[in-house]
Amino acid sequence: MGRKEDMAKAAQLLMAKQEDVRNIGIVAHIDHGKCVSPETRLLFADGSIGTAQNIFDTYSKNGKLVKESASETVYELQNETTPIFSLNKQTGKIEQKQISHVWKLKGGKTLKVKLRNGATVETTSKHKYLVFDGDFIEKQAKDLQKGDFIINARELTTYSNINLKAELLNKISSKPLYVKLYSPITQTFKELIQANPKLKALLPSKAKDSALTANIRNNRFPIVDALFLAQQSGINANTLYDNIEWIFYRVNGKYSKNAKPMHLPQNFENFFYFVGLLLGDGHEDKLIVGKPLLGTRFAEICQELGINPVFRNYSYRTPEISAGSKTLMAILESLFDYPLGKKSHKIRLSSFALSAPNSCLASLTRGYFDCDGTVEKARGAVSVSSTSVQMLKDT
Repeated sequence: MGRKEDMAKAAQLLMAKQEDVRNIGIVAHIDHGKCVSPETRLLFADGSIGTAQNIFDTYSKNGKLVKESASETVYELQNETTPIFSLNKQTGKIEQKQISHVWKLKGGKTLKVKLRNGATVETTSKHKYLVFDGDFIEKQAKDLQKGDFIINARELTTYSNINLKAELLNKISSKPLYVKLYSPITQTFKELIQANPKLKALLPSKAKDSALTANIRNNRFPIVDALFLAQQSGINANTLYDNIEWIFYRVNGKYSKNAKPMHLPQNFENFFYFVGLLLGDGHEDKLIVGKPLLGTRFAEICQELGINPVFRNYSYRTPEISAGSKTLMAILESLFDYPLGKKSHKIRLSSFALSAPNSCLASLTRGYFDCDGTVEKARGAVSVSSTSVQMLKDT
């Protein structure tokens, strides 16, 4: 009984400080009742976050269909996945495990469970929660009662092995962005195409021969084509990234026009701080300059990105600094889920941000707190206010 008594004592101490409990774990074997609503966000061990729906859609593509019925679809995953957190009920410790199956129920009702610390989770009625009642027991959602103590992880330690340059290029490749390359890389692509003419038909952009010729002449390629040709040439993403001189937004069409170009970030900590400022006091690509020092820093990072900021001073409202860049907006939307238009209720930390190295995430948080944070002298605490509930949960 010694181990159980020690675990029970640890659980009691943990629940005595409920404000420290913030993460909800979902653990069970297949068919053991642990389905959640499609929009539920799940944390991976590398810090990235995906919704249940997105995780199912992503992993089922390469999984083996093992069960399909009128009520559910189940895939077995045969390749390694990004580890996810799992509870070892024998030791009482949180471990990192590979995902073995993904499944989706068709139809059915869900229940929303709200904890005293404000956290909520929406699951099926048969979802099993780990509850402490003198010992660890499992209770289905439908059997939970007010006053039950649900066990949550107080702290989950994530690791980041993300290649920021590669992930950035992959994320933004869904947008109509073009890159201007340095000549040696373009020459490599030109020689590759000349040696393998069939590659023209495989270009993701489906560019016509005349457009491809013009792209080569101008060292300019749709980003999706640049990634494809780099892969075919054996050029890794880091090398491609370092050989991109400019990037710009361009909508295809007979009278299409390039948006203002910008550089890709070279100092990622500065770039994440820049994003934090926009999440706090930004509106689209403008910073509302309530604090002159932050305006100065915003303008400096704009210039690092090759953007000439526009300063607007008003006699009747707070000054603004505008980047004036559709290219920047496309990149921010792709990487950080940055809302277009009114953003106050919509901001959140994206999967890209959460999976970034701690130094970058800390820079983003610092920028956000520099705008919306305050020091409460009475409590000796640093706090932040936001109309976005999800942003408060993420930070």
